[in-house]
Amino acid sequence: MKNSNTVRKNLGLTQFEMAHYLEINRSQLTMYEQGKRDLPTHALVKLAEMELFLLNYNAQPNTTLPLEAEQIQKAIQLFDKHQKKLEYQRLVLQKKLDHLQANYQYNIKLLTFLNNKEEKNAPNALEKSWIAMMKTTTLNNIEANGLQHQAKIKLELQMAKPQDQTDFINNLRRS
Repeated sequence: MKNSNTVRKNLGLTQFEMAHYLEINRSQLTMYEQGKRDLPTHALVKLAEMELFLLNYNAQPNTTLPLEAEQIQKAIQLFDKHQKKLEYQRLVLQKKLDHLQANYQYNIKLLTFLNNKEEKNAPNALEKSWIAMMKTTTLNNIEANGLQHQAKIKLELQMAKPQDQTDFINNLRRS
């Protein structure tokens, strides 16, 4: 069975790298993989060793090699750094949301006051002018601090939720 292609791909080798290891030409390997030629005995022995290694490797429980442990430690450090960055972003977003909500409430109260003042008292011309100016400013502030802006920040806060480190590392190992 001509499965050097499978072995080669499982180990992430190019045809050139595999041929070099088997001590043959790349064209010999290509012809072998296409079923047009047999390999020399020494190359078949090396290919069989590779196949045996892969069978044993795939049969073993998921063990962490020292190099992989080092890589996982680096990934954990990167994860922790990212989580701290997300925490800072969440704090900034929450502060911004609190500010928008407070300003929105202040301006709603002020608009209600202005409407009430306009309806109950017959304001003079100066008061009418002041009320009109304040209403314009208040409506602009309500728009600037409105619910759509608050919703956007709430969505950003939800998207910046922290991840579980264990899940992250397990998903990293599976990929």
